[in-house]
Amino acid sequence: MSIFWDFFDPALYSFIFIILKKSTSVIKDTNELPYALFVVLGLMLWQGYIDALLNPLTAIRSNANIIKSRAISPLTLIFLNLLNVFFLHTIRILIIFTTCIFFEINAEFFLSIIPISIMGIILFSGFGFLISPFTFLFSDMENLVVKMTRPLMFVSGVVIPLQDSLFAKVNPFYFFIQQPRNILLKNFPSLSNFILVLLGSSLIFLAGTTTFRRSFKILCDRI
Repeated sequence: MSIFWDFFDPALYSFIFIILKKSTSVIKDTNELPYALFVVLGLMLWQGYIDALLNPLTAIRSNANIIKSRAISPLTLIFLNLLNVFFLHTIRILIIFTTCIFFEINAEFFLSIIPISIMGIILFSGFGFLISPFTFLFSDMENLVVKMTRPLMFVSGVVIPLQDSLFAKVNPFYFFIQQPRNILLKNFPSLSNFILVLLGSSLIFLAGTTTFRRSFKILCDRI
């Protein structure tokens, strides 16, 4: 049932906003991308990025008994966390693929969004591991992060198209959601931008996992 609930929320949100669009309650320009595809892609990617960010925050607490007995290493925890995130992300990508087929989107364009989405998973996983030691030590910080992600959905272009404002440009969620849409509209990022995003995501992931591994012994003593 846990897998069902992982996909229930984005599916429900997709249905709600498609109905709102049909009732003209939400009237925005999606740049010729069908609104149903716009919403499904946005919500599926958003949920994947949120999982990547928030899962590391509970990795220590949910495995407290194993960690306390020193029966698991930080690298194993990192691997298991990524395995879970990428497994769910793969299913969401298949849902996006099915939607693209329905709207007769060229498979070449769909395949081009996969590397961008993977870089998004890597980036937000890195952020998650970077702050996870602090959220374990200060539980209120974990609650703050969770609360902040909810309103972020509405200012990240997930279900409502946004103009390219300054906030949108510095919002990584917006970038990793909007870029796949741009690709489906045949607007590909330049190679230099692609490389910069890849390097930035990799550096954040490396910093996050290094912080997690080095603080692991301290965290074990606090359990």
